[in-house]
Amino acid sequence: MLDSPTFVSRLTPPGTGAIAVLTLHGPKTWDIVRAVFRPRGRSGTLPERAEPGQVWVGEAGTAEMADECVLVVEEFEPVPHVELHCHGGREVVAWLIELLTSHGAQWSETERQPAERLWRLVEQAVTVRTAAILLDQAQGAWEREMEALSAAWARQDLEEVRNRVTRLEGWVELGRHLIQPWRVVVAGAPNVGKSSLVNAMAGFQRSIVAPIPGTTRDVVTTTIAIDGWPVELLDTAGWRETAHELERAAIEKAHATAAAADLVVWVYDATVSDPEMPEGEMLRRIVVANKCDLPTVSQDRAEVCVSARTGSGIATLMAEMIRRLIPHEPEPGAAIPILPEHQEALRVWRERLSWGAVPCPWPTSQE
Repeated sequence: MLDSPTFVSRLTPPGTGAIAVLTLHGPKTWDIVRAVFRPRGRSGTLPERAEPGQVWVGEAGTAEMADECVLVVEEFEPVPHVELHCHGGREVVAWLIELLTSHGAQWSETERQPAERLWRLVEQAVTVRTAAILLDQAQGAWEREMEALSAAWARQDLEEVRNRVTRLEGWVELGRHLIQPWRVVVAGAPNVGKSSLVNAMAGFQRSIVAPIPGTTRDVVTTTIAIDGWPVELLDTAGWRETAHELERAAIEKAHATAAAADLVVWVYDATVSDPEMPEGEMLRRIVVANKCDLPTVSQDRAEVCVSARTGSGIATLMAEMIRRLIPHEPEPGAAIPILPEHQEALRVWRERLSWGAVPCPWPTSQE
């Protein structure tokens, strides 16, 4: 047994936190711990034997550098198993793992790959709201939903399976945007106030504002949060016919950006009697009349009326944007497909549903 390896693993999720927990398990565990951990007290050394449940407060490290830790004995016989509760900074954890491996432990990645990637996505979340949804998935929301699907399939309740799969498919787009923000293009003719509107929604001057047509040449991006959802606003060049080669290139880029957007906010000047409207049908768009603080002549074609100058109607517009992007919001703890494996699972479930009553297509655990 002494030839068996001793493993060190991290129990807490990857990333920076207040506390990190490392676990050490194997025949050499106690020798390694005694070499690197100094308990508080007169002796300054650990005893040769320990009992499960014993706890020491002290320092792990060397004479030159150490970190304050709590040592917990989970098991001593037949194979020692301990936990080290230390500070959760990335550098501290990496250093402690290196210290333990230098004394004979082997690093073991205990987390399954999908779970690890979900925890890493939690780190990347830019809002509390999206972090909470990602945290639900990292803590097993998706696995619980797969188990519920498998149970329904085992009792041949195809209606329940179909309803669950349909609901999950409805969250695919939301899952794609928990890290990458929704892209909302602000488009319209020159001088309708697109840049001013972007600045008003952002709360600061991100885009240059000037009465000269063609001021915006490139796509200017601004990332904001609306009701906890990340949104990237894209301010584009004014759409018009022009012979200027540079401006024409900017307008073509604006068209392409709008075609790839999740939503287009089409802005027109409410003080103009015959405002320019977009040609053709945009899949998802909101028509907005700007400058509604002035005497207006064409509000009737707008879904929302705003004033970028005074801020009137901006909150209404932003609420409507979120309503279009996320028509239904998930309940806390709901399973959301995020990883490619999740979407593949939905594909399999949908395919098997089309076959009818056949054996369960998906395992009830991560194994």
